[in-house]
Amino acid sequence: MLSRRIRFRRGVNRIIENTENKQHLLVFLETTAEIESSYDKENAKWLLDKYEEIGGKHDGNED
Repeated sequence: MLSRRIRFRRGVNRIIENTENKQHLLVFLETTAEIESSYDKENAKWLLDKYEEIGGKHDGNED
């Protein structure tokens, strides 16, 4: 699980670095967090933290 988490986060960080459109990036992070919450709650939380860090508004209702 740990190696999957590391690979996943490295891939997302690469996408963040290479995406110029902030709105598209926010949609990607939010959607991916919803999907990832079924597999790995820690990755989902990490994605939502990235979402907020970049400027998205999070309502805290991910459950």
